[in-house]
Amino acid sequence: MRETFQLAGYEMLGIIGAGGMSTVWKARQLSLDRIVAIKTLAPEYLPDADAWQRFRLEAKAAARLNHPGIVQVFDAGESGGQPYIVMEFVDGRSLGDILIERGRLPEEQALSIVDAVAQALGYAWDKDCIIHCDVKPDNILISNEGVVKVVDLGLVRFIGLHRRRVGDGDLIVGTPNYTAPEQADGAPDLDCRVDIYSLGATLYHMVTGKLPFAGSPGSSAMDRHQHEFLPDPIEVAPTLQPATAWLIEKMMVKDRAFRPPYWSTVLLDVAEVRRGRLPRDPLPEPGQSTVARSARRVIAPRNADESRANPAFKIAPRAKVAVKSARISGGGSRSNPSLQAINSPSGASARFALFQLLLLIVMAAVVYGFFFLGVAERIRPRPRPTPGAAPSAPTPERAEVQDDNSAVNVDWNVDAPAPSAEPAREAHSGPWRDETFVRGARAFNEAIALYKDYQATRANPAVLSRVETLAREAAKAFESCRDRAPESVGIDEHIRNAYKLIADVRQSTLVDNARPIADDVQREALPAPASSLAPPQTRPPPAAPQLSLSPVWNKMPLGNRAIWEDVRKLFGPHGQPDVQLDAAPNLQLVGQIYYLMPAAEAARALGAAPGIRRPVETPGFPDRSFSYYPLRGDFGEGFDQAALVVDTADRVVAVQLSREKPAPISLDPESFSVDWRVHNIVLGKVKGRRDWRIAHAVRVNEGVVIVDSELAESDPFQVYGLGRSKERVTLYLPQQVVNLILARLENAN
Repeated sequence: MRETFQLAGYEMLGIIGAGGMSTVWKARQLSLDRIVAIKTLAPEYLPDADAWQRFRLEAKAAARLNHPGIVQVFDAGESGGQPYIVMEFVDGRSLGDILIERGRLPEEQALSIVDAVAQALGYAWDKDCIIHCDVKPDNILISNEGVVKVVDLGLVRFIGLHRRRVGDGDLIVGTPNYTAPEQADGAPDLDCRVDIYSLGATLYHMVTGKLPFAGSPGSSAMDRHQHEFLPDPIEVAPTLQPATAWLIEKMMVKDRAFRPPYWSTVLLDVAEVRRGRLPRDPLPEPGQSTVARSARRVIAPRNADESRANPAFKIAPRAKVAVKSARISGGGSRSNPSLQAINSPSGASARFALFQLLLLIVMAAVVYGFFFLGVAERIRPRPRPTPGAAPSAPTPERAEVQDDNSAVNVDWNVDAPAPSAEPAREAHSGPWRDETFVRGARAFNEAIALYKDYQATRANPAVLSRVETLAREAAKAFESCRDRAPESVGIDEHIRNAYKLIADVRQSTLVDNARPIADDVQREALPAPASSLAPPQTRPPPAAPQLSLSPVWNKMPLGNRAIWEDVRKLFGPHGQPDVQLDAAPNLQLVGQIYYLMPAAEAARALGAAPGIRRPVETPGFPDRSFSYYPLRGDFGEGFDQAALVVDTADRVVAVQLSREKPAPISLDPESFSVDWRVHNIVLGKVKGRRDWRIAHAVRVNEGVVIVDSELAESDPFQVYGLGRSKERVTLYLPQQVVNLILARLENAN
C-alpha cells in the first residue's frame, strides 16, 4: 500500500494498521468534522469491470446495515485507481490482539462476545441475507467502552480475494483456521451456517487459548476442518463448564445440514449456556462435529431431580404463577367456586380418575397401531443372510440388482493420499438398486481409478480436474439420496470419502508441478524406514542435476508480512539473492540425508514412517514448489518430529527437526527477544502471545545454512524473564535455497 494516499474531503491522520492486502487509515471527514477509518485495497484485488461492479453492490448492501454491533460503512469507491472503503472509526482493539496479549478469555466474557456477534450477524442475515465469510478474532473489535462490533461484514469476498483459487476460478475466501468445511470445499451456495461454524471456532479459541489447527498453514488447515478433529475444550481448559463445550461442538458440526440453521437458534443456545444449562436439543451425535467429545463430558440430565446428582448442570428456578381471586360485585372478595371444587378432596379424586381414563385411551391407541397398522412388522429385526444361502426376496428398501451393468462396486482402497475412512459393510442381498446412488457410485469409482493411475505415474496432471469433477458429481448424487438410503448402504461414509477425495485432489493440484515429471524420478510410496539419523556409511548415487520448481514460483503474493520479514532478517546476513537451480553434487544436509536425494530414500535414512505430503506455504519460499512429509521418531537431542521438505519432483531440499515438549532453555538466554514472531519456519508458525520470546542462532557449515530456533514463554520469576522452552526447532537448508528465498523476497520488494 502506498504511504501517500489522499482522498478529497478527508484529512489523513495516520495509519492504524497494515497488512498484505490492505491498509487502514485514521482520517477526519471535513464536511462533518468526524473521525473515520478508511481502508485502502490493492488494485489487483478488483482486476476487471465485473469485480468492480460487485464491489460497489456489496458496499451499498453493507452501507444499508445499521446495527450497533456492526461497523458502519459510510462510502466506497476508488481514488487514483485504488479502491477504498470509508467506515466508522472504533476507538479500541481487535479481539485478535486481546487474545495475543492474554492467551484466553474468561468463559462468561467469551460467551458475552459470542452473543453480541451472533446478534449482529443475525441482523445482517435477516435483513439482506448478508454473510461475513471470514468471522475471526481480527474482524471483531472491542471499543474502549466494551462495545463489541463486527468489521468488514459483506465485503470479505473482495478484501479476501488473495486467499487462493482452486481449479479454474473457484474462489475460497476465509481464514483457514476458522473456515467451515463447506467453505473450504468451495461450495457456491453458502448461507449463515458458514458464519455459525466460524464463530464456534472463534469461541473455541477464546476459551481454550488455542488457535484451531495451529501449525497447519493455508490449505492444510482447511483440509483438517473437513476431515480431522479438535481436542475437547474441557481437556484443554479443565475449568470450562461442560455446557460451553457442548455449545462449541454444536456450532462446529461438520455437515451444515445438522448445524444450527438460524442465528436465532444460536442465540437461544447461548442464553441457555449462560444460565448454566445445556444448549437446546438436538445435540450432535458423536463424530458429527469438528470438536471431539472426551470421556469427561457426557450429556447432563434435563430434569431437576437428576440435576442434583450433577452439580455442574444447573436448572434455573421456576417462577411461581399467582392466581388472583374473582371479585364479587357486592364488595369484598371470595374464592371462585370452580377453583374450590377443583381443590377439594373429591375434586382431586376426579382428576385422578380422568388421568386414568386418558392413560387407558392412549395405551389402546398404541396397541392398535402396533399390531393392526403394521408397525410391529416394520420394526421387526430382519435376519442376516447366512453364508452360501440364497438371497432373500427383494424389498423396497434393499432391491436386488439383476444385471451386471447395474451392479455397484465402490472401491475405497486407494494408495495414500486417499480417503481413509472405511464405509459400513453390512451384508445385504445385493447392491442398492437406486438410480441416483448407482450414478454416484460409478462416478466415484471412475474418479478413484483415474486418481490411482495419476498417483502411480504423475504423468498427466490435467486429469486431476476430471477427477475432481467426478468426485463432486458423486458427492452430489450421494447427498441427494441420503434420506432414502438404507442404513446398510453407509451413505454418510460414501459422502465423506467423496469430499476427502476432492480435498486430496486439491492438495495434489497445489503441490505438484504442472509439467510432466522426468522418467528417472522415483515414484514409489514412502515406506517405514528402518535406520536412524546417524553418520552415513556410504555415499548415495549422484543426485538429479537440477532443483525442480513450479512455473509460478516467483509470481504469487508473499502473504503474512510478519513471517517473511523474520525470514529475511534471518537469512539476509548468510546469503545473497540468486537463482541457481543446478545442484551441488553430494551436498550432505544432515546424517545420511543429501540434497535432492529421492524422498523415499531419505525417509528410510531418517528411520520413521512419513505422514501425508503437505504444501509448504511459508511466505518467501518458492510458491507452489515445496512440500513436506511430517515424520515422528527419535532423531536425537530430544527431537521427536521432523519435516522432510521436497521439491515438485519429490526430492529433498531441506530437513527440519523439532520438539514441542516443555524443557529447559537450550539457546543463550540473552539472545531471546519479543521482536521475533516466527519460530517454526517450514510450518510458518508464529508465537501465540506477544510477550513470549524467541531466539534464533544461524550458522553455515560446508554449504548448509543451519537455523536453531526456540520459543519460550515469559516468566517474571526466572532470570532473564524466561520460563521453560515451549518448542525447539533446527532447520538444515542448502545455501542455494537460501539464496533463492532471498531472490524471491527481493523481487517482492
